[in-house]
Amino acid sequence: MLTEKIKIAEAEEAKAKAVAEKEALKKAESKRKTTSTRRKSTRQNPLLKVLTSPTVIRSVLGILTKMIR
Repeated sequence: MLTEKIKIAEAEEAKAKAVAEKEALKKAESKRKTTSTRRKSTRQNPLLKVLTSPTVIRSVLGILTKMIR
């Protein structure tokens, strides 16, 4: 009887470990996916990045101000 209870406990422990490993793999995969999509969504066109930089905007506004005067 005791050996049967030990076997049952070991089987339950093995199942719990398997479930924990599966959850860890799912979490790792979801982290990889969100990281890669985050990189893609924040990547900006280089030309757009330059045109929206504060230096270019200040220069264009300075030129327009001189033309208006």
